[in-house]
Amino acid sequence: MKTEAIILRNIRWQDSSIITHALTDDYGRISIMTKGAFKRKENVMPYFDLFSITNFDLYKGTNMFYFNFADSAKVSEDLYKEPISFRVCSILSEIVIKTMIDNYSVPNIYPLTKKFLELLSKSKNKVLFFAGWLIKYISFMGYRPIISENNGELVMCEDGIVYAESGQILGHNRRVSFEESSLIKKLLFSEMSEIIKFDVSSEMGMKILDLIIFYFKLSFSINRLNSYEELKNF
Repeated sequence: MKTEAIILRNIRWQDSSIITHALTDDYGRISIMTKGAFKRKENVMPYFDLFSITNFDLYKGTNMFYFNFADSAKVSEDLYKEPISFRVCSILSEIVIKTMIDNYSVPNIYPLTKKFLELLSKSKNKVLFFAGWLIKYISFMGYRPIISENNGELVMCEDGIVYAESGQILGHNRRVSFEESSLIKKLLFSEMSEIIKFDVSSEMGMKILDLIIFYFKLSFSINRLNSYEELKNF
């Protein structure tokens, strides 16, 4: 079975093998076992570089896929040069691993994530660019927010969560300004190739991401994202 996959996480197994969590278009999130990865004559480890996009040939076992061979891998140009790029990718990985079910593909998630990795090096504000990926990911996973730009309110989910500049609060409370709600709406409805050009301050980028992370955690009932806490302390 041939498939293209984005590498999310590698776990060493026993003495020389690895189990890889990866995202694919056809199969969603999958686990790949590579037996003897560290002992092979051919160095296969570059195919498993974190956040690389790799072409695999795999065979399916009972509970996971098994590595046969790979023929190419590419990594975002500045991923290992700019710490902020690696950190936002780490949040992406944690989110996908925690919220997607193994071997179940959700339409649009893989193309969105691949586009994010391909364009990351060109984005003016990498935190805001990641926020754009996240609001789209949330929407494709079935939790798309309703945003009213006119009055600065975001009705964030079916539970009646409202962020309101006017002070009208229902359910969980986070205030948002008209400027912030307008920018979130822009992220939701703009192409990723357009979002790379958005030029806002670092402070505003973090504010927007924090609002979207807040909504994400409520929607998916997740208490903590360790990689996001690391970004905030960076």
